[in-house]
Amino acid sequence: LLHGTQPWEMIGEEIVVGEYKFTVTSDMADFIQECASFVNGLAGPTMPELEVKLDLPGTPVYGYSDVVIDHGTIHIADLKYGMGIVVEADTPQLGLYGLMALLRNKGEGHLFSGDRNEVLVVAHIMQPRRGKAFRKHDWTRGDLIDLLVRVRRVVDEVAMRKHRYKAGEHCRFCPAVPVCPMLAKVAEDAAMAEVIGDPDLQM
Repeated sequence: LLHGTQPWEMIGEEIVVGEYKFTVTSDMADFIQECASFVNGLAGPTMPELEVKLDLPGTPVYGYSDVVIDHGTIHIADLKYGMGIVVEADTPQLGLYGLMALLRNKGEGHLFSGDRNEVLVVAHIMQPRRGKAFRKHDWTRGDLIDLLVRVRRVVDEVAMRKHRYKAGEHCRFCPAVPVCPMLAKVAEDAAMAEVIGDPDLQM
C-alpha cells in the first residue's frame, strides 16, 4: 500500500512479519481495502503518513502509529487485525500516539494554550474482523495534558527505581514477562494456593 499496490494484487502472496509467515487471502485483502478506503476518506486532500515512528521529547518513550493525518486536528488510526481482543479507541496507546504527533507537529506551547475541552486528537481503531469495524474517540487538550503528566511521572519513577509493578490483563503484551518479578510472585502465590487447597499436595 505504501508503494501504490492494491490489496487484491497481493492475494496468494506469502508475507513474513517477524517470526510469523502467512499467505494473503481474499478475505484479508477485502479487510485491508476497507481500512484503506476509510483512511483515504478520513484524509481527504491531506496526504496521510503511514507507519510513523513517534517519540515523546525528553523521554525514552516511543511508538509506531499506522496512520497519522494532520488537517488542523490530529487523526491517529491504528489497525487491529486480530479477533481475540476488542480494542477501543480510548486506549492510552492511541492517546499517547496522538500526543506525540501533536507535540511533533505543533509543539508543547500549542498543547498548553487554550480551552481544556477543545478536541485536539481524534483516535480511530480499525478492527474489521471484530464488532463495529471502525471506532473513534476524541482526546481533548485536558485529556492529553493529563496523559503527558502521567507518562512523565512514570518515566521519572522508573529512572529513580521508584516504579511499582502491577500485574493484570495488560501483561500479555509485555516483552518483560519472562523476567518480571511481579508475575513471578503471582505465579508463586497461585502455586501455593493450589498446594494449600489440595490435600494430596500437602506435606
